[in-house]
Amino acid sequence: FLLFIPFSYTVAKSADNQTVVELRKQNELLMRANNQLQINYETQNQIIQGFNYRFSWLEILVGILSGVVGLISIALPIIIYFFQIKPAEKIINEVKDIDKTVELKLKEYLTKTENIRIENAINDLKSNDDRIKNNAINILSMSLTHNFSDEQLLTVYSVIKSNDVGNYKSVLLYILGSRESFLTEEYFSDKLKNDDKMYLDSLTTYHCIKYFCKTKINDHISKIVDYILNDEKEIYTKYTTIAWDMILCSTEAFILLINDNKLNTRIKDQITLSIIYTNIKGIVSKYNLEKEFNESLLAKASNFGFRS
Repeated sequence: FLLFIPFSYTVAKSADNQTVVELRKQNELLMRANNQLQINYETQNQIIQGFNYRFSWLEILVGILSGVVGLISIALPIIIYFFQIKPAEKIINEVKDIDKTVELKLKEYLTKTENIRIENAINDLKSNDDRIKNNAINILSMSLTHNFSDEQLLTVYSVIKSNDVGNYKSVLLYILGSRESFLTEEYFSDKLKNDDKMYLDSLTTYHCIKYFCKTKINDHISKIVDYILNDEKEIYTKYTTIAWDMILCSTEAFILLINDNKLNTRIKDQITLSIIYTNIKGIVSKYNLEKEFNESLLAKASNFGFRS
């Protein structure tokens, strides 16, 4: 038994030593693992710090780029305006100025050409060649809106006064009455005086009345009344003709005519008044002048009127 105890002790001690060795080995392994973990941690930490460093620079870079983009977005419209839009506007304005200049020059040229053409046509009215005269009338009839000069009106006036106007009298009368002038007033006033009591043709009468209606009818109504009254046999014919000419030009002139005291009190013959009423009642109805007629001196003199 005593021999067994030392043996057992030896065996136990040997086992303990073996355990210690095993524990030391395990401890060394744990230490190595810990060191390795420490190394791995430091490595990962360095990597993470590197990433953080890189992300910090990336954020700074993104911020810088955002600022640059913002500046570009602000500056780009200004750059586009000063280097593209403004030069383009300048070019467009220059083109417009050129167009205006060209248009003005063209208009001046056409006006000058038109004046020369009309001047030649008016001078051709004096020609003894009927073909030249007819060609001149054709040109003038297509230029009735032209602003004829005093010299041109004088030529037309002299041609009409010569009474050698053939079948183109209407064109010449239209031109003569196209604007207010001393020559035109003199011509039509002389025609209305009509000392030989000749009845004016309807064409001359119309242009005469049209001219006086276009100017100051109040200043010329007495001339018209004297023309109507200068031949008692033709009173109703002249009255009717002039009344229709007036209403075509001016309602005011027509009302002035039927209210003229001298005209409507000088006509005593009821038959004449009846004819006048019959001839002009169409005017009154067409232009809705019943009220004006019923209040007129002509209605009172003739005892005719329209029912309300």
